[in-house]
Amino acid sequence: MEQWQLVCVTPQNTETIHGVLGDVWEKYSLQRVCEGELTALLRPYKKTKNLLPFHKKKQLQDLVAWQKLLEHCLDFKTLIPGSGNAILNDLGEASTLLKSNDTKLTQALQDFGNLVQYQITIFWDPKAVLKARQHDDSTFSEVVTAQHSKEDKVKFGQMLQSKMEAYKIKQAECFVGLLEAQGIDLIKMPCDAADMILNAVVLIDPQCEPKLYSAVESIDQNMPGQLNIKYVGPLPPISFASVTIGRASQSDIASACKLLNLKLPCNAEQVRVAYLEYMKTHHPDVSATLPNKVVNKKQDDHISRVQAAYKLLTRIVKADADFLQNRGTLKHKVLLDIQRESELQKAA
Repeated sequence: MEQWQLVCVTPQNTETIHGVLGDVWEKYSLQRVCEGELTALLRPYKKTKNLLPFHKKKQLQDLVAWQKLLEHCLDFKTLIPGSGNAILNDLGEASTLLKSNDTKLTQALQDFGNLVQYQITIFWDPKAVLKARQHDDSTFSEVVTAQHSKEDKVKFGQMLQSKMEAYKIKQAECFVGLLEAQGIDLIKMPCDAADMILNAVVLIDPQCEPKLYSAVESIDQNMPGQLNIKYVGPLPPISFASVTIGRASQSDIASACKLLNLKLPCNAEQVRVAYLEYMKTHHPDVSATLPNKVVNKKQDDHISRVQAAYKLLTRIVKADADFLQNRGTLKHKVLLDIQRESELQKAA
C-alpha cells in the first residue's frame, strides 16, 4: 500500500496548482485531492527503516527536497503546510480529512495562509567579541589582564567565561526584541552549538520582509565583524501552523467508550457530561479510600486513562460529528490538528 505525505492544503483550484508548479508536479510525483473549496497536495512517502550513514544522507536529501517543494508552493499565495508526520494511507483518507475538518482548515487558512516564516540563526566569533569588549568594557579588560598574570588562571578563566555567557544572553534578548518588533510571532528554537547566540523562527506578513531585512542588518551593525548571521526563507508558516495527523484504532475508541460508559455515535456534550459524572464519584480527591486521602499509584494511573479517554473522544466527535452520526463507529479514525513547533516538541 502506497502512503502519501501531505505537502499542504490550499484553496487554489487544480488549474492554478498545475500552472504554478509546472514541471515540479512530475518531478515530485505529486497528487491532489479536492473536496469543496479545499485542495490537498500530496507526494509519495517512503519511510527510512534504519539510520545507517547513507540513510542519514538520504534523510538530509529528503529534507532539502521538502524545503524546496514548500518554497514552490509559496506561489499559491494561500496555504497551510503539512508537518513531517502528516502521513496518509491512501488518497481516500485525504478526501475524508478535507471533508471532516473543512471548518478547522478554512480557519487556519484565514489566520496563517497568507503569512511566511524565516529562520534566523546568529553565531558569534568569541575571539572577535572578546577583543571588542576589552575596548568597550573595562571589566573585560581587567579580567583578561588578570588571566595573563601569575594569579590563578583557572579562577579568572571562569570569571571571563561567566561574563561572556552573561553578555551572550543579554545580546540574544536584544536581538529577539528587534526581530519581534517586525514580526507577528516568534519562536525561540534550541541553540545546538556553543557559538550560537540565537536560533529563532519569525512569522511575518510578506509585505513586511524589507523591515525584517533591516532588523537583521541592525543586529549585524550592533556587533560589527563579530557575527555570522544565516537565515532560511521565506517558507510557509510550518513552525506556527502545520497540519498534523494522529490515528485512533477501533480498539482505542472502544476502550475509551467503555471507561466513560458511552456508545458511538455521540456528541461533545455527552462526552463532557460522562467525564464530569465519572470524576465526581471516582476522583481520589472526592472519594479517597485511604487515610488522609492518599492517592495510590493504581488510582492515579486509572484517572490518567480516563482523562486520556475523554480527550480522545472529544477530539473524535468534534473533528467529525457528521461522519460519526452517519456511519457510527469507525474502523480507523484519522485525527487532524493545526499545531505550532513548540506543541510538536512537547508531543515528541
